[in-house]
Amino acid sequence: MAVAPLIMAIGLCGFNMIWYKYYKLVMNYKNNK
Repeated sequence: MAVAPLIMAIGLCGFNMIWYKYYKLVMNYKNNK
């Protein structure tokens, strides 16, 4: 069954995208201060 790893990979990718956007937002906030 290669469905579970696929769902896990997609979930992880989505999590990384959200974390990266949050990280960039925080860095921009710190740089503007």
